[in-house]
Amino acid sequence: MFEMIGDFFSKLIAELCRNGLENIFNNINATAENIGDELGTNPADYNPAIFSLLERLSETVILPIAGMILTVVIIINLFNSVLDERQRKDPFELYIKFFLKTIIAILLTTNAFKITNYILEMGQGIVEKAIQVLNNDAVINLNENLDNFQAFLETLSVGKTILIGLTLFITYIIIWIIHILSYVVILGRFIEIFMRIALSPLAFSTFFSREFNGIGFNFVKGMIAITIQAFLIMVVIALYKGMLVNLVVDISTEESLNLFLIQILATSITLIFSLFQTNRIANSIFNAN
Repeated sequence: MFEMIGDFFSKLIAELCRNGLENIFNNINATAENIGDELGTNPADYNPAIFSLLERLSETVILPIAGMILTVVIIINLFNSVLDERQRKDPFELYIKFFLKTIIAILLTTNAFKITNYILEMGQGIVEKAIQVLNNDAVINLNENLDNFQAFLETLSVGKTILIGLTLFITYIIIWIIHILSYVVILGRFIEIFMRIALSPLAFSTFFSREFNGIGFNFVKGMIAITIQAFLIMVVIALYKGMLVNLVVDISTEESLNLFLIQILATSITLIFSLFQTNRIANSIFNAN
């Protein structure tokens, strides 16, 4: 009688453990796919209400300030041009250059919000191609491994099976927390994009200033870097899934199960560190601050 009850609970817990392990990998696959969907979304479509609000703020609050900065830059440029002896020899050329620079500077500043969005859209094309390639690779599929895992658990005592079940539950919680942190990275990237887009007129107003043009060029490099960051995030996710695929082995002993869970946790923790490094790596490539 007691042996039958023990066998019943052993099989029940073994099935729960099997489902727990399957849920862990389903969560990993779903998270990787969701991250790809998030990164493949244009900022204007990510949250249209916020994007529209930022566009109005940029046009009504930031653009007038950028206009004042641009006015100072234009006056300084005119003053420097008049003092330049080489340009004073040909006043006509001086005023033509000044007029063209002023027109271009005004167009850049007044259309900074749109230009910045175009930069993001061009980078989005690279990201979408990467998503199409990377999402088709390294899909984690346990299949037969789960059956072997359940059969192995059914040979153990109820106490050991419960202990393994608790270990799987803790592993699931840790991976769930790690994946929340990965979404924090994605959300932080979008927040940075929104802030940069809103403040873009200030950066573009400095392009034709000898003293401050580094601000504008650094801003553009930063925007390119943040689009490349999305590509790097997809590469990290693809590597993560690829490494987990290699970890899926026949779990027929307690030692192999423990090693398997440790490797999952180590790989997932490495994922988080790598995701937080993508911004630094992208900025270092383009020498952006």
